[in-house]
Amino acid sequence: MTGPCRGTGHLWVASVLLWLAAAPAVAGGWSGQVVHVSAGDRLGVDPGNGAVAVRLAHVRAPAREHFFWERARRALGELVFDRRVMVMPVQAGGADARVLLEGGDVAAQLVERGLLLAQAGAPDRLRALEERARRRGLGMWGSGIPPRAR
Repeated sequence: MTGPCRGTGHLWVASVLLWLAAAPAVAGGWSGQVVHVSAGDRLGVDPGNGAVAVRLAHVRAPAREHFFWERARRALGELVFDRRVMVMPVQAGGADARVLLEGGDVAAQLVERGLLLAQAGAPDRLRALEERARRRGLGMWGSGIPPRAR
């Protein structure tokens, strides 16, 4: 190649590769750092340009007046606060999303511990985890006070 643009092709390719490596969006989802936890099923994730409100899909935290509300919020914070997560929106433009930490589904981990409720119509895997936690008396299921979703 000759002329004033000589060698810029390699620079352009390198720039694109660097941009792709830094871009948070990946196959329908995006990644970011958890900067806030407001409830057992709600968090703020910063992809690099400000926090985005995210609600864990297919689950709900116990009602605020249930004493397990605070336990669920604390457990979510201990699991994800200040960590990088992958956010997979359930539908474009919606706040509901699957949140993955090191490949594992955050909501599923909390349902399995008896800290979140699977919603009606939730995927079978979440309903099965809730039923197992209920049978074992884990988390809110062992409290003797029936939970109510918020």
